[in-house]
Amino acid sequence: MKLNRRSFLTGAAASAALASLPLSARGGSSPKKLVIVFASGGWDVTYGPDPKLGVAGIDGPESEGESYSAAENVATWGENLSFAVNDITRPSVGLFFDRWAEQAAVINGIWVGSIAHSPCSIRMLTGGRTEASPDLGAITGYALGRKDKAVPYMDIGGTAYLGHLAAYSGRAGARNQLKTLLLPDQPLAAPEGSGLSYPLLSIEGAEQAMIDDFIAARADRILGSKRDPADTRQVADYFEAKQRSDALAIDGVEFAESLEYGRALSLTEQAKSAVSLLQSGLCQTVSIDSRQVWDTHDDNREQHTAFEGLFSGLDVLMSELEATSLLSETVVVVLSEMTRTPKRNAEGGKDHWPQTSALVLGAGVAGGRTYGASDDLLNPSPVDLESGDVFSGGEAARYDQFAAGLLQLLDVDSGEWFPNTEAYRAFIS
Repeated sequence: MKLNRRSFLTGAAASAALASLPLSARGGSSPKKLVIVFASGGWDVTYGPDPKLGVAGIDGPESEGESYSAAENVATWGENLSFAVNDITRPSVGLFFDRWAEQAAVINGIWVGSIAHSPCSIRMLTGGRTEASPDLGAITGYALGRKDKAVPYMDIGGTAYLGHLAAYSGRAGARNQLKTLLLPDQPLAAPEGSGLSYPLLSIEGAEQAMIDDFIAARADRILGSKRDPADTRQVADYFEAKQRSDALAIDGVEFAESLEYGRALSLTEQAKSAVSLLQSGLCQTVSIDSRQVWDTHDDNREQHTAFEGLFSGLDVLMSELEATSLLSETVVVVLSEMTRTPKRNAEGGKDHWPQTSALVLGAGVAGGRTYGASDDLLNPSPVDLESGDVFSGGEAARYDQFAAGLLQLLDVDSGEWFPNTEAYRAFIS
């Protein structure tokens, strides 16, 4: 379709139609929703999903020499879901699985092939190798929500990769800057003691029409010239994003009011906002961040606090999903980009190690089980991708195979996004 003044006005009309669509009509037969919880920094899996208590070559939490080390234990739920627990330093972990183990699957020994934060984050969140790859939330939002959601994918935590699907996605901003766009009548707060003020720019009807005319003419010039096809796609993406932003401006007021400009939301606050977005029908998928310190190079004992904060917030997320009757149609995936080294360094911390674990909960998950494993040197064990059992004739499960399996759990065609990649399907019921 040629994008010109006429198509711009058509797009504006479509925007209005989308924005005025009753929220109850969006979503139809309820395809699965997704919440991504990212533990940014690299968790130590031996403190949680992949316990190694008593293994000689691994400095686990039981070897810290503190009085509470005696409380370290490995608890098991369901068929074989094992998790390291400590009722003194990480009580929320055990309480969480007491409530939710039947719907939870642990996947251990996922090979990421790097020890640098950015490459590992990209691989675990996108299943790809470059930051231009859309992450699993963007893919799922596009595949399942682009036809009837104002913003198919919303990044609240600040860790998303949007790639070429940015027009179908939104960001709350590192300090919730989205609030200032959705609620323009609320003044921005100047830095304390600065003496500055931020007057708001008010655009009247005639001025807006001039802006619209300029944008339409600019689009005509671009599309009428012999430019790279990427330019055409960017123009189309602009109009797509414009339609969705207009819809969000109308229906996203309640979400905007829940944001606090200038402050990053805690995990609990993000969890409540995420559920509100899914329940309202504005979004299909949401990503949030644990807001914990996981990159423990100097003192690995900080992992106790991080796991406690993570699972306290996860319990709120699951409880909110259950209370709103969304749990039966929502998948929650908890990821970190890597794990920590088997041994502590000279400062008592741990450095980066090129494998990790994941926790998957909710709709369609074969719960109460642990899939995959690592050996006593914390290297990924070879597994059968259909069963998740250790298999000497197999290979270590890769990040892209896990991503493909997660898409299949969500009823998204993984072959479209990861061609020639065998999906890790073991945790799908």
